Amino acid sequence: MASIYKKDGSPYWWICYYVEGRKHDKSLKVHNKEAAIRLRNKIEEQIVLGEAGLLVQEERSIDEFVPIFIALSGNLGILMQVILWLAVCLYRI
Repeated sequence: MASIYKKDGSPYWWICYYVEGRKHDKSLKVHNKEAAIRLRNKIEEQIVLGEAGLLVQEERSIDEFVPIFIALSGNLGILMQVILWLAVCLYRI
């Protein structure tokens, strides 16, 4: 389903896989082949679960993120606050 390979000029292992007919190539950011194989297996599992409809992102209210943002933002400048807000909302840190 997915394959790993070394790209010319890159020290890292890369993965190639298809989701919904679209090809994806990305660096696995690892030098070790065994680590690349483990990451490939994890990505394949996520793809299979996603295609089976088992990976469902739960709906979350913006109200859940406001306290996290306030606690983390402190005395940051406005640009850093915007970046932090995006990180809190998108990555649920």
